[in-house]
Amino acid sequence: MFRRPAARGYPPLSRGSSGDLFPASRTFFVGQSKIRQSLGRARKCSALVLMTKIAIVGATGPTGIHLAAELCRHTAAVRVIARDMDKLARLFPDAAVEKRPADILDADATPRAIDGCDLVYDCVGLPGDQMHLHPVIARNIAGALRHTEARCVQVSSYWAYYPQVRTEMNESHPRSGGPPWVRHRREAEDVLCEAGAAILHLPDFYGPHVHVSTLQNALNEAASGKTVNWLGSADTQREYIYVPDAMRIAAAGEIGGHPDGGAGTRSAGERSQREQCGRDHACHREPRH
Repeated sequence: MFRRPAARGYPPLSRGSSGDLFPASRTFFVGQSKIRQSLGRARKCSALVLMTKIAIVGATGPTGIHLAAELCRHTAAVRVIARDMDKLARLFPDAAVEKRPADILDADATPRAIDGCDLVYDCVGLPGDQMHLHPVIARNIAGALRHTEARCVQVSSYWAYYPQVRTEMNESHPRSGGPPWVRHRREAEDVLCEAGAAILHLPDFYGPHVHVSTLQNALNEAASGKTVNWLGSADTQREYIYVPDAMRIAAAGEIGGHPDGGAGTRSAGERSQREQCGRDHACHREPRH
């Protein structure tokens, strides 16, 4: 889903036949039940040609890698940003992709990293023991946005809505409480939302370059012939998204303009999630051959 402040006076990034690139309503879920329609619009990416340069912060993670590939397919000028220049050079060998090493934990370095860019994607992912750094990064990016007047999309997840207290997790679900790592993620979203950013909430994803996710871990275990660890009941339906598909939608940014419904919930988490994925214990199941 996209969550965006509706009353900060920001004009839309651009307009297409379906309306604003990021509509004025708060949230849009991105899931699989309407993925074909979303991807149809993603192929157009009509708004990208209006952007002079797009920066991807945290570009060496799975969302950043696939987002850069999608943007480059549509001739957008792309700058990838991460701390490790060697890793940037290895993951993005195309000379057309500008590579800029920078530590986004450095408040002074962040504006320099995104200077000259019209749109910034925050694709930073952190391990569990560093989740407390998400608000720090968000504040640095927010400060850089005010300095450069760039726009921003933060790629986040539905975890900010935990703990789950309703059968359906959608845009009206409470965002309060939870363990520290949930609160850190939520605080980072709120900081950037206040700075005018759009927040893209994804369901749990899987695919190339994904190292840790509830489904990716299970797929890796199954492929290796190991016992599959699964969180919660195996009979409960959940939403997942293939990360290259998710980034095609993120690049298009036109998910709010479908003719089949109004603003609001778009499908991720709309299916029943009767049990929290973040349980402390898992059920162990032998892989089926």
